Amino acid sequence: MKLSCFSTAALAFFSFALFANAEVERDIEYGNADGISLKLNLFKPQGKQAGRVVYVHGGGWRGGAKEDCSILSLVSAGYAVASVDYRLIPSLLTLWTITLKTVVRDQMPEVSKPFASG
Repeated sequence: MKLSCFSTAALAFFSFALFANAEVERDIEYGNADGISLKLNLFKPQGKQAGRVVYVHGGGWRGGAKEDCSILSLVSAGYAVASVDYRLIPSLLTLWTITLKTVVRDQMPEVSKPFASG
């Protein structure tokens, strides 16, 4: 727990130092998919912008978040950076379980009868 508190404090300090000369807008909704709000964080340098960059975090569509942006140093070089979130896929175990239940229910109804209540 102490490490977590320290990490949060360190992140807040370094974020403040890095963006002292930047405008930060968080949780801007850029879309909505199936009732899920899709948001981005926007980091804009003060003064003239050299360009704009859209950052899509890694994670194989299974994990990660817009807060995991690893290119924020570009802001101090004059670039505006938009770090976006997107919908993540369920875990493979969840997909396998859903698929298995569907196959059993639809293709083998006699087997699925004992499980019909759950």
